[in-house]
Amino acid sequence: MIALIRQNRTEKKTEILNALTSINYDALKESEQIDLLRAFELAFLRFGKPDIKTQTKIFATINSRFPAKSAQLNRSLSKILIYLEAPGIVEKTLALMAQKEEFGSTVVDEIATETSDLILRNWAYGTDLAKLLSNTPPSQQTYYATMLSLAKTGWTPALRQQYFSWFKDAFQYKGGNSYIGFIDRARKLALKNVSPDKKAYFDKLSGGDLLDKSGNDFVKIDYPKGPGVNWSVSSALPLMEDLNSRDFKNGQAMYAATTCKTCHSMNGSGGAVGPDLTQLATRFTAKDMLEAIIEPDKTISDQYAATQYSLKNGSSLVGRLINEDNLSYYISQNPFSPSTLTKIQKKEVVSAKYSSVSTMYPNLINSLNKDELKDLMAFLMTGGNEKHSLYGKK
Repeated sequence: MIALIRQNRTEKKTEILNALTSINYDALKESEQIDLLRAFELAFLRFGKPDIKTQTKIFATINSRFPAKSAQLNRSLSKILIYLEAPGIVEKTLALMAQKEEFGSTVVDEIATETSDLILRNWAYGTDLAKLLSNTPPSQQTYYATMLSLAKTGWTPALRQQYFSWFKDAFQYKGGNSYIGFIDRARKLALKNVSPDKKAYFDKLSGGDLLDKSGNDFVKIDYPKGPGVNWSVSSALPLMEDLNSRDFKNGQAMYAATTCKTCHSMNGSGGAVGPDLTQLATRFTAKDMLEAIIEPDKTISDQYAATQYSLKNGSSLVGRLINEDNLSYYISQNPFSPSTLTKIQKKEVVSAKYSSVSTMYPNLINSLNKDELKDLMAFLMTGGNEKHSLYGKK
């Protein structure tokens, strides 16, 4: 069958798949079962998805055999069943992802175990290797997560919550220079299968705000020490009366930690979703700034406002219009990933109006304590100028 598939005998597609499903799967040794699953995989690669009748036969052959007892079989089975959108495959695969993996349980981990022997052999890379192996990614979980990034059906809100939460944890493992970028590409593929109005939520849940613009490394930031405060303009404003001798480095760190840097530019560095903040203090008072941060919906500039599009199917879509052509609008819905655009056809739009909700999230400073808030405000009021008089010695 594999030989016929490699000859691209498309006219034999149904006969080939019928022949494969007629094999007694349970009578095979594990290595032969893997060979059979590989034959199915090659058939799909060359000929595409089978018809519903043939899919039903394939499900009868292998769906009840997943999960299996070995890691390699589970990889092969999950790959095929996710591709065919088998009933219950998302839930079963996530259940396997939730299981604790023992180091050395897969081929990849066995290689990693052998690699441990190299740590003390070379001073140049021994330390880095030790760090990497001290927190090695669970290879089986990573494989399942990558496969599930292609699954378009079978999701419930709870399953999506479980799945995207895994990525944030996965970013903490040490997997080499390519690891973060590899995980992030799987994460972004999965986000394509999420409804547009949920993308920003699952992007943040899955750790999108932890990564730099390339998606290949972490954003280098210091997190607030807290304890946080549920800040209001009235409670924060009295602190602005004395901002002398503040900590520039900590203010800069809080500017990044509260995600200001993600959306705003200062001194030529940062995002472009919101206005440039370099000359902020020359145009606004401390009270104005606090209101804009704490109550972003109160005043929304037309230049940065989102638009709500009502569609013919009764749904709506909210985002910033980035571009348009004769047929379509191109909408940015995620301020943490402004280059990710949603395309909607103009003929599907019933009406469009400015949204009364700001694209800037509220409560972004609620993780800061009093000193951290004062350092942040000093940083904003000085335009990120470390030589400003507010940073004079006490």
